[in-house]
Formats: sequence, structure tokens, C-alpha cells
Amino acid sequence: MLKWFSLSGELQRIVPVPGARPSNIAQFHGSKSTENHIAVASLNGMILILDGSDRVVSVVGGEPATYIDGKLQQLQVFNYTFNHPHDVYVDAAGAMYVPQWWSNQTYPIKLEPADKS
Repeated sequence: MLKWFSLSGELQRIVPVPGARPSNIAQFHGSKSTENHIAVASLNGMILILDGSDRVVSVVGGEPATYIDGKLQQLQVFNYTFNHPHDVYVDAAGAMYVPQWWSNQTYPIKLEPADKS
């Protein structure tokens, strides 16, 4: 579950992400199509992309998100593309960098957007 707090520590909202183990987030910048989106590293092998309405719009390394009656259903890892991603960073061009834990000393994975508009 994701929790947002004010700078004074007051809980503002909670976003359930069943099946995910959120670790860290990064905000997208520079593209009108993703300006309100965030990427969330999930320790169990996925990167979630949430839009400005807190809806999961993509699950990199997982099965597509499914909503029933507006409620997000259990997220599932697809093929273990990632090995315990602990962080995610999004650069100005929209590319995501994903460092992993226990990844046999591999460099972070760079994922570039297909559409750079």
C-alpha cells in the first residue's frame, strides 16, 4: 500500500496496490502524456506506473493491472524481469533506471520510452 503524507506528517491518502511490495518511487518529468505519473519499484519484481488519479496503468514485469468495480485486483509478477528492484529513477527523457538487489553484480537496467512525445 502507498501512503502520502503532508510535510507536517498528516496522512493525506492511501492507495492499495495488492500483490506489490512497494520500495521507492520516482516522478516522471518533461512529457505531457506522463507528467502526473509515478513509477513505483516493487520488491517482488515489478515496476508499477500510476497515473495522476492513482490508477495503475502499467506493470513492467507483471501481468496487466485489472480493476473490478473500481478496485485494483491482486497484481502478479509475469516473468521475473527484475530481481528485487529496490529503487527506480526517471530521467528528463522519461527513461527509467532500475537498480536491483542480489542481481549478480549487474548494472541498473535502463528502460526507454517507446513514445518520446
